Amino acid sequence: MSDDIEFSEELMELVNKALGHGLSSVSEGGPLVPFVMHELAGKVSIQRHLVQGETEDELDLTESVESARRFAASLSGKAQRVALVLEGRLSEPGGTKMDAIIVQAFEAGEPASYHFGHGFRDADSPGGFSHLGEGLFLGEAPPLW
Repeated sequence: MSDDIEFSEELMELVNKALGHGLSSVSEGGPLVPFVMHELAGKVSIQRHLVQGETEDELDLTESVESARRFAASLSGKAQRVALVLEGRLSEPGGTKMDAIIVQAFEAGEPASYHFGHGFRDADSPGGFSHLGEGLFLGEAPPLW
């Protein structure tokens, strides 16, 4: 995914699980509920972050993402690896935008976290849900803790 940065096998395994789970979650439609996938003592767990909006049927995506970020930061000193997963948009060359699963992955002791994405066509599109291309390395970000 990147020529300049070497990722551990364990981090890439978590990223691939997170992307796969995110894509599977949106394959039937609806927005992705942000989640954190983390590895603690060799065991991978998922914590979804659903913050209700003003009505019972409404999801507050902004607050759900912030809740997931706070939870990921709270894993400092506990988790070996963390993947914060949300739905977003990627731009293709030429300016075309596509829906995507975005993963911010972090490994304890690393100087940065790393963003990955995988485009998809949603279930309501003509032809239904499909993966677009392959997973992409999107760049570095500050560490999660």
